[in-house]
Amino acid sequence: MIGYIDCFCGAAGDMMLAAFLDAGADLDWVRKQIEKVDLPEPVSIETTEVNRGGLRGLQLQIDGGEQIAARSHSEIARLLDEADLDGGVEQRARRILDRLIRAEAAVHGIASEGVHLHEIAAADTIVDVVGTSAAVESLALEEILVSAVATGTGTIDTAHGVVPNPSPVVAELMKGAHIYAREMNTEILTPTGAAIIVELASSFGPFPPMTIEAVGHGAGTKQLEIPNLVRVIVGKRTTEQTESTKSLLTEANIDDMNPEIYTYVSEKLFAAGADDVWIIPGIGKGGRPLQVLSVLSPAHLGSEVRSIILTETSSLGVRARAVSKWMTDREWIEVKVEGFPVRVKVGRINGKPINFAPEYSDCSQVARKTGIPLKEVFRFALAAATNRQATDA
Repeated sequence: MIGYIDCFCGAAGDMMLAAFLDAGADLDWVRKQIEKVDLPEPVSIETTEVNRGGLRGLQLQIDGGEQIAARSHSEIARLLDEADLDGGVEQRARRILDRLIRAEAAVHGIASEGVHLHEIAAADTIVDVVGTSAAVESLALEEILVSAVATGTGTIDTAHGVVPNPSPVVAELMKGAHIYAREMNTEILTPTGAAIIVELASSFGPFPPMTIEAVGHGAGTKQLEIPNLVRVIVGKRTTEQTESTKSLLTEANIDDMNPEIYTYVSEKLFAAGADDVWIIPGIGKGGRPLQVLSVLSPAHLGSEVRSIILTETSSLGVRARAVSKWMTDREWIEVKVEGFPVRVKVGRINGKPINFAPEYSDCSQVARKTGIPLKEVFRFALAAATNRQATDA
């Protein structure tokens, strides 16, 4: 399954969550993930159908939660550390919040540790980020593409005073993304909305070839000249990837670095949104052994990937090229092993299942809880998935 986010009227965090819920994400499961975050005061989440510019949309309503002046980097990290969120939800939420922190730090010229985010002062922003991360996980989307993103014009009022529209933080977040201005003197693309968009996007471009299965509309609070909505379309890809979804392969030859550093660099690249990272040994100039560090990423992350490689490794340069990536249609199914749920990724060509891949994190949890060897858990999950597909056929 893939998703397409149509940001014809910008986006805010609550609009993003509402759109994914309207497209079929499990609201009860999303609530349970949000409830794991130990906010100072509990929050309740409801949805209401509204009309924006003649079109129906879903609006998110968040009640409760404490409003504070700002939250520090360490406070945000503590909230997530103590939340015990599901793996995919936690990782995605951390990356979104890390993007916000890095953007604030860059705009104000300070270290990330010194950032106090007004954007995350309200509990509803934490809800937007964790909730959207959970909603994406609920829909089991393998890939998300995004349209060019609309922004407003003029100036807007912020906690730091009057600033240009889009705000400096939004402009920083949207580096490498496709944006355009609508002649609307109001903020339609917020920092939280921008951070969510760039984290979820594998690429920016036109609507992909797909079979539509669900459409969701997330509504903003304002009535504007055009429908104040963000649209999420969910379905199955029908053809191979188009030019607009090409990836970027960035590489560096490294022959003089402590090998213990590679693990940290790889983790940082994945946290930035890389699709894959690998290291291949080779022989360089003068017959010296070296390692080729390769990073496959969405094209719009090229600048960030290059920056990480050049600042975190001993390499003095990188090379990059556009590459095409073909993927099978994929979906998640859930099977039971010793009564515990295990997700299995199914790859298909022309509707026929060709590969089954049990999710490691689920299998490892079952192994720890039951004492069954991990390889046996994988085997049981694979057998259950294969049998189910044979029965369904």
